This record gives sequence, structure tokens and C-alpha cells, in this order.
Amino acid sequence: MKAKYLALYLCSLAAISSLSTSCGYVHETNPIILADTTPGGPGTLSPVHVDSITPDDTQIIINWTDPADAGFDHVKISWVPDGTSVQTVPKGTETFIASALTNGTDYTFTLTGVYDSGNEAAPVAVTARPRDLVPPLALDFRGTVSSPDQITINWTDPPTGDFDHVIISWEPGGETGVTVAGGQETYTADGMSIYDTDYTFTLTAVDDDGNETAISILVPHIDIVSPSEIMIDSVATSDGSIILNWTDPADADLDHIKITWSPDGATERIVAAGVRTFSATGLNNIINYTFTLIAVDEAGNESAPVTVTQRIDETPPGPVEITGIIEDNQQITLNWDDPSDPDLDHIEISWTPDGAAVNSIDPGVRTFTATGLVNPYVQTNGNIYIITEYAFSIICVDTAGNRSSALVVKAIPSVVGSIENFLIYTADDLNAVRGGSADPKYNGWDKTKSYSMMADIDLSGYSPWIPIGASDTDFFSGNFNGNGHTISGLRINTAANYQGLFGFIKGTSVIRNLTISNCAITGGAYIGALAGQFNQDGTGKAMLSNCHVSGTIISTSSVAVFTGGLVGWLGPNTTPTTHSNVVKCSVKASVSNTSATLAYYLGGITGRAEIQWSVFYCYVEGDISATRGYYVGGIAGSSNSPFENCYSKANIKSIANGGGITGGTTNYTRYCYATGDITRTSGTSANIGGLLGSVNNSDRIIASYYSGTLLDAATGLGLTDNALGTRKTPAEMKEWTTYSGWDPAIWAVDPDVNNGFPYLINNPPR
Repeated sequence: MKAKYLALYLCSLAAISSLSTSCGYVHETNPIILADTTPGGPGTLSPVHVDSITPDDTQIIINWTDPADAGFDHVKISWVPDGTSVQTVPKGTETFIASALTNGTDYTFTLTGVYDSGNEAAPVAVTARPRDLVPPLALDFRGTVSSPDQITINWTDPPTGDFDHVIISWEPGGETGVTVAGGQETYTADGMSIYDTDYTFTLTAVDDDGNETAISILVPHIDIVSPSEIMIDSVATSDGSIILNWTDPADADLDHIKITWSPDGATERIVAAGVRTFSATGLNNIINYTFTLIAVDEAGNESAPVTVTQRIDETPPGPVEITGIIEDNQQITLNWDDPSDPDLDHIEISWTPDGAAVNSIDPGVRTFTATGLVNPYVQTNGNIYIITEYAFSIICVDTAGNRSSALVVKAIPSVVGSIENFLIYTADDLNAVRGGSADPKYNGWDKTKSYSMMADIDLSGYSPWIPIGASDTDFFSGNFNGNGHTISGLRINTAANYQGLFGFIKGTSVIRNLTISNCAITGGAYIGALAGQFNQDGTGKAMLSNCHVSGTIISTSSVAVFTGGLVGWLGPNTTPTTHSNVVKCSVKASVSNTSATLAYYLGGITGRAEIQWSVFYCYVEGDISATRGYYVGGIAGSSNSPFENCYSKANIKSIANGGGITGGTTNYTRYCYATGDITRTSGTSANIGGLLGSVNNSDRIIASYYSGTLLDAATGLGLTDNALGTRKTPAEMKEWTTYSGWDPAIWAVDPDVNNGFPYLINNPPR
């Protein structure tokens, strides 16, 4: 009988070995419980049925089902090693936790059902190992190696003793995973598309207990596309250095710019993306350096090289020397001699208006014709004519990129056929304008020709100056373009008439763009810094444009002295309907008459202006005085011509007919103002006014204002205002709201300009 029970027990032990655990690391599988079927013996008692064994950290959990037999009382449990005491689990509990176990150690548990009779069912034995829940350390990723269709992953296994293997998966294409045994530490994935696909590899370290630690590795596609070239924006130089500025290519993966140069720059310079500038220093100023710039992306792909050659030479070339200006119908031709610089590269010519595009002229060409130009005269309002003058900018550029200062030459198309301008560079040249020189250089020069000043001129070596043209039979009838230059040192001291740079001008002459600075002129009558008298001849329009005077002008004669800061007399012609203009001129001077007897016609711009003339956009500052004079005014002493958009800040002294703009007029005064004080030197004349001394029709005063004080020199008292024009306070004169109907495109008010009084935008204070 004992042998029978022993056989059943051994069979139970063998069968129970088939029990499995929930985590798969218990070495036994589910048992097959065999009952003893011997009537009346222990084998008739059913054993417990083990349902599950769950290993955990330092403990094992056993779950079973109690026997259904009547009289079943409890389950006794023991285990080895370390579990020598027997644990009793009451019926119905059906679970037991063995704690304080050692992870990694196999434990064998024996479960025996005990009945209330004391009889025991066959024991059931199971073996399990407490599970280590600590995950392994992560793999130490060591990099990848790629070829066209393969990616090799390299790593170092974690140093933990229970590490077992690596599971490798990747997306896209390798989601199922590959198991690599511990110690192999490399894996090559085949069938990859590395030029156009980014792969994400997951490497999972797994230990003996199934614990896992994963890392992800992004393997981007291999970029074989070169970045775009950089774009050179500018190359600048300073002593010993060359500075490059560029625009990076737009490639998102741009990493840096590689720069080399020769000679002397073989070592690569690396400039990070976004810096966009580099300075090479310690260079030789007279050597040409060639720089090579290559854009490099993050994958190491390189752009095509961009090269630029530069020399440090900072000396700009000289300017051209103008040898001819030919004004023709709708076109202007410039001729010149190139500068002697051996590195001259080209000459740039542009002009205004309408010539914004730059024309590049090669060395040796030495001529340029601008075509498609417009008629020089533009009628803007009534009798106002503005010259359409072209300002040509000529710049020389050398091979190092150095640029000369712009030489500006002004010219106007001709409406009477081709006109060649003679060029004035020196005082001798200016003196030759009168004609008659024996020097063959001046063949063809006379008072009928057209001239252009090409430099500032000092006439102190020609003191006293003899005016060009002396009478209405010996006059200048050509054209004179000052080109924005200045004549200084003009000195005249004589009792003769018709004194100035020109004594007498007659015809359709156009005098423009000239400044006469700090002149000192004394003469009898018909005195002006520019001309003693200017008569048009009725065959066309004459013009004074953009001419400016400073200095002292004195007449010593009596009666009709015709003395002006600019022109003594803007005289008549036989065709009153032909109008000429004085436009955008200014005088800042002292104009006076010293005669002890009556003298008349003194003004800042002119002593008298006849009806054939109009004065626009002009201003005067200074003192206009004649102790025994009358018809004295800021713009003109007397006038039959209209004044428009002019102002005077000159102080006036006269015995009669003294006014801030004019002493007397028969024509319009529009949009003008005067601020100077008006003093009656003697007598009782009422024709003293802040704006006008007299006018034959007050309706011809339009939107014009004055603020000067009227004073009687004999009494020291103020004079009664003649109310010609509108009186305002000085403060009101500085407010734009005062000037009803004035054009803001012509006038401006700025507290920092012209002492706050209105000024002309196209003829600002000088």
C-alpha cells in the first residue's frame, strides 16, 4: 500500500511540472493532478489545484482552487530554501504570498490539502524564481555607417550581468524587429533607401527577466544635393584689408561658408551661416587678391565656387576734363579727356531729370550724347518760364572700384541749332570771353558765344575788373552757364557807367547757375554785380536763372542810377509781348547810392524791371539805401513787371517811394512778403510802405504780407501805414496759416530755417 502511494506522489510531482507562470520565467508548467482512487485511502482525497504562480520583486504569489470534497479544512504550505516553517492557509483563502525572497533564486513550494479528519491529500509542488524588475542600462550608441542600400548600427552592450539580448526595429520597413544576441554589438539593415528616406531605429536592451530599456536613433537620409552659390553683395577695402559681404544661399541645411584667397590665403577660413561678412587683413595694398567662397551644407556638400578679385588701392581716379559741350535740338553731347590713371575701368554718366539709368562708357571713347531731351522752356503759369536744364553727373571708376567725385555739368538743349560751349577753367579763360585775345587757344571766342564754367574762379588777379560789354552797341549776346561754380574777387572802382561782371547784355541770352561771392563794385550808373543792364531784343526769351550775389554794390551818380544787386536795369525791347524771366535768384548784399542829389531806381535784384520781364522765386537780404533817393525797394526800385513768390528781408531807406518789395509798380504782386524796416530819410512823402511804396491799382496786390517798421528818420517817429498789402506781426508771419492761398509745393515754414519765416523750397536760404 505504501508503494502505491509513493508512486502516485511521484507521478503528481512529475505532472505538476507542466505548470507555467504568468511571466514565463518559472521553469515548471501546469501540473496534472492525479487523485488516489483507492477506496478508503488517502488517494481518495483531492489535492489543491494550482491556478497560477506570479513571480514579483522579492516575492512569489501562488493562487489555487481548494478541493470541493466535504471535510476539506485548510492548506499547509512550505518551501525550500529558507521556508522551513509551515504556513497554514484557511479554506477559501486560495492565495498565498511568500515575501522576503531573494531575486534570482529558485524556490520550490509544496501545497498540501488537509481535511478535518487530519488526513492529507497528495502534496503539490511548484518551483518559481522571484523576478528582477530593474530594467537594464541603455545601450551606448556608437554611430552608424551608411552605404547606398545599407545602414549599420553600432553600440556597446550595457555592463549589467543579467543583460541578455537586443531587439532592433526601424521605421519605415523594419517594424517587426530583429533580435541580436548580447556581445554582437552591431547590426546591418539591408534594402534601405538612404538618399531619400529618414529612418528611426529603436534599440531595446533586454535582461534575463524580460526587463527592457529602449533608445531611438534618427538616421537622416544622405543629402547629396549641393547648396546654391552665395551672392556677393559688396566688396569694400581699407588700408591692408578687404571686406567681403554676401547673401547666404537659401538652403535650410546651410552650415558654413569656406573662404580661401590667393596669393597668401591658402588656409581655409570658416564663416558660420548667417554671418555674411568676412574681413581679410594684413594684405598688400597694391596686389590683386582673388577670393573663392564656397557654401557648405550640414552633409558636407559644397556649392560651386564663387570668385571675386579685388585690390585694396583706395586712390580714386581723377575726374575727366570736359573738352566740349554741344547743345543741339533735343540732345546734348559731352566730350572729354580721360584721366591719366592706368587702372581706369569705365566712366559712368547719368543725368537729371529723366536720366536715372547709368551709362557706362569705356576708356578711350571720350564722348557721349544724351538724346530724347525736351525743349528747354516750360511755361508754368502766365509768363513764368522755367528752364528745363539737364545736370549730367560724370564719375570715373577704376578697376579696384574706386570712384571719383562726381563732375556735374549742366546744359540745355538748343532750339536754334547746334551750339558749342567754350569751357572756362581759369580767370584768363573768363577774361577771354570779351574776345580779341591774341592767344590761339581762344580762337573763336567772343561776346556772341556760349560758355560753361568748369571751375570756381578768383578774379583778384584782374582787379579792377573790366566789364564784358560796355554799351548797347558793345554787348554780350551769348549764353553763360556757371555750372554751379563761384566767381570771387570781383572788384570794380570807377565813375563809369555799365559796371558788373558784364557791362551790357542784350538779346536772348541765358545766364544761369552762377554765384558771385563777396564782390565790391562801385560805379556811376547802371550798376549790378552780374550786369549793368540786360535788354532782350524781342527775338525770343532771355533769362536769368539760379544766379546768386553777395557783397557791396554802390552807385555814385544822380538821377536815374539804375542800381541793383544782380542787374542795374532789366531793360525794355521793341516787342512788349515777348517775356523774359528772372527765376530762383538771390541777393545778400548792401546796395546803395552815395549821391548828394536826387537818385532813383535802386533795388535788391534790379534797380528797375520793365514790363517784358517777370521776377519769380527770388529773395533779397541786406540793406538797400539812397539818402537822397526814391524808388527804392527790396526786389526792385521800380517795376512795370510782375513779382510772384518772392520775399525780401532787406531794410529800405528812401526819401519817397520806398517799399519792402518795390518802391512803385504798375503790375501784380502775388504771394510775396517783406519783413524789413522802411525808413523815410527826409521829406514828407506818403509813398512809403512795408510791402509797396506805391501801386497804380491796389487790386493787383494778391495774398501778400509785410511786418516791417515804418520810420521817419527826421522825427524818429513811426509813419502812417499806406496799407498796400496786409500787415501782420512778426509772430504771425511765421505761421503757415497766415498765408492764405499759398502753394505748399513752393513754400515751406520751419522754425529752424530762415529764422522761422517762409522760404522757397526751390531756392532755399543760402
